[in-house]
Amino acid sequence: MTLLVTALALGALVAGIAWLAYGVRFVPVLTPSMRPGMPPGSLAVTRPLAPEDIRTGQVLVFRPPQPWTPKDGRPVLHRVTAIEQYAAGRVLTTKGDANPGPDPWKVDLSGSGEYARVVAVVPHVGTVAKAAHQAGPVALGGALLGLYFLGWGARRLVPRSGGRHNQGA
Repeated sequence: MTLLVTALALGALVAGIAWLAYGVRFVPVLTPSMRPGMPPGSLAVTRPLAPEDIRTGQVLVFRPPQPWTPKDGRPVLHRVTAIEQYAAGRVLTTKGDANPGPDPWKVDLSGSGEYARVVAVVPHVGTVAKAAHQAGPVALGGALLGLYFLGWGARRLVPRSGGRHNQGA
């Protein structure tokens, strides 16, 4: 149990350092649109990307234009399938890998927007990350501390069988 709590704490520390030092963000995959590579429940690891560095084939995290912006404000993770160059700037066509056709929107890179490129995918961790984010850092810290003391208490209550055998009288 102590090993699990230590691993979780170290993972949180590494994630925090990556977030602060490199701009790494963690985005839970909530829908099946990027299957099979990113099934729901996965965690996408992303890095910020300047609009001029976006290329066809990259999986981006972005907010679609109105009226397609999700009501909860969460971003979309979809692949860039085409880039068109106009006098006013570049426009992207995107598509979820599992979707039959392109997205109904075009992403105009000349406007204000934040973009990130998916650099890694961690299966099954997105559900935990989403729950931790919704719970908040205080609740997460309390849960980790509780797990630690639960493990500590269990070690005190359960006798170890360190080679000693109880002999009857």
